[in-house]
Amino acid sequence: MSTTTQKYVRHSNLGFILWPKTDALWHEHMGRLLTRVPGKIMSAGFADVQGGTARCFGRSESLDMDSDPSDSVALALQLGLETV
Repeated sequence: MSTTTQKYVRHSNLGFILWPKTDALWHEHMGRLLTRVPGKIMSAGFADVQGGTARCFGRSESLDMDSDPSDSVALALQLGLETV
């Protein structure tokens, strides 16, 4: 089974926003878009979704934010996946 690494930001009102890992769209770009939505970005990094589980890790250099230890469980819950 292959792993698909995504970029993500976790927003206080919207939850997780995921998009393909690419150099064309940075965390900072998503952060600018989210300034139009009430709430704030809580964490950012990368997510692997594989075999019905989610794992968040790393950090966003462009937002200068780390992933949070609670992100993996919260993302799994949002996606309806198993929590590890």
